[in-house]
Amino acid sequence: MDSQLNSRKGEVRCDVVDLVEPREQMTKTINYLEDQLVGVRWGTITPAVVDLVRLDYHGQNMPIKHLAHTTMDSGRIMVRAFDPTVLGSIDKALQKAGFNSYVFSKEAVCVAVPPPSGDQKNEVIARVKRVGEEAKVSIRNIRKKAKQKLKDADSENERRQLEVDLQKLTDKAVSLVDEIIENKIGSM
Repeated sequence: MDSQLNSRKGEVRCDVVDLVEPREQMTKTINYLEDQLVGVRWGTITPAVVDLVRLDYHGQNMPIKHLAHTTMDSGRIMVRAFDPTVLGSIDKALQKAGFNSYVFSKEAVCVAVPPPSGDQKNEVIARVKRVGEEAKVSIRNIRKKAKQKLKDADSENERRQLEVDLQKLTDKAVSLVDEIIENKIGSM
């Protein structure tokens, strides 16, 4: 049985025809896990978080991204207005939206981004591990259902071989989940 991780999404491969359905279900579980973890980030915030804050500009309610360019600079978000006369309005809109912002220069507003605390890091790691454990439980349930279907095999030897292959498939899927979780925690 050839098992491997696809370059973009997790995919468990298996050549045994009778195990196609469980393989596909396990692959979907791994893909779902990866999709869940995409949004889990630690220690960074993107400038896009302030892009959609809206403010009144010449009588129109506009998002900041139409009035300024946002970038990350040394752990803070810099908002550089295309029109410097709007800096005060951008600062007030950001403060109203709950951001810790201030006019930094004649052409930019700075949004302070405090580093996350240790407790927040532990909560994120615990959440990642919990999501990984849920994926492993799902994979084991897929194995359980497939094993019940294998009872209809033509011969006892065929059934035993399919069970061995199913266990190898399950082991590979669980190891992929462990690898994904380990990599995610390592990247944080």
